[in-house]
Amino acid sequence: MKYLQNTLLLLMIALLICSCSKEEFDDPTFNDSSYNKIESGSMEAVLNGNMFTSNNIQTTRQSANLIKITASGLTEGLTITLSARSEGMYTIGGDEPNYLTYTTVVYKQSGSVETKFTSKQEHSAFGIIEVLKTDLENNTISGIFNGTLVLDEDSDISIEIKNGIFNQVPF
Repeated sequence: MKYLQNTLLLLMIALLICSCSKEEFDDPTFNDSSYNKIESGSMEAVLNGNMFTSNNIQTTRQSANLIKITASGLTEGLTITLSARSEGMYTIGGDEPNYLTYTTVVYKQSGSVETKFTSKQEHSAFGIIEVLKTDLENNTISGIFNGTLVLDEDSDISIEIKNGIFNQVPF
């Protein structure tokens, strides 16, 4: 009986340890295959506590190595601009060539109002984009990102991006 109790106790402890995963990561290097948790050709992130998800992805090459990945929703969009498509970690903010931009559009009778948060040329913005997999055979790129972006017109106002993932986005 004691053997059975000890075995059940060990199984419960093992189950508890295994269920404590890093599903909601705050560190962009939490897991080398984290991008696989979302659909191929999509992007998601938590923006100030609200989930952003899109499978409407447009990728453009600005130059030989500069890639711009834009995920669009009905009234918002998230753009990643990378200076290289190689696997590795890229910092954002300040004078870095890599940056994130989040744009929202509010439609009113008098027209639309666009609000843009960015890390481009902003020294109070910071974060990391990590390219975890570049598939040169299928021309796709996957990775994760986190950062703090500032309002384009007022760098005292910011938005926090956590748990950003892009999976098998064509380039």
